[in-house]
Amino acid sequence: MTKKTVPIVLSDGKTRHLRFDFNALIALEETLGISIANLKDAMAGPGMLKAVRGILWAGLIHEDEALTLRAAGELIDAAKINEISAAVMDALSTAFGTAEGEPKNAETPVTPATETSPSTVPAS
Repeated sequence: MTKKTVPIVLSDGKTRHLRFDFNALIALEETLGISIANLKDAMAGPGMLKAVRGILWAGLIHEDEALTLRAAGELIDAAKINEISAAVMDALSTAFGTAEGEPKNAETPVTPATETSPSTVPAS
């Protein structure tokens, strides 16, 4: 299974890869004190900057477990906050299988084995 990542270049010019595995999602919930289901609202409401920093941090800890929230904040160029927000939302979508080409419901993906065709219909 391929680890799903989204590349991002931050203020230090280094390319990093955002990845939201299960551990990152738990760290994110613990750090922000909100449910993953409320992330979109958090990124649009009061505390948006804190949310963006926390989401960025959680998406990067797979590359550097010692990364702090403060250090993640130092990587954010305020002039590029919209780009960073878009990248973290893309990475979250990728983690949940809603990126382009991925099934929206990972439990019931459409594959040739589950499609109905004359060759796969049982004889009566």
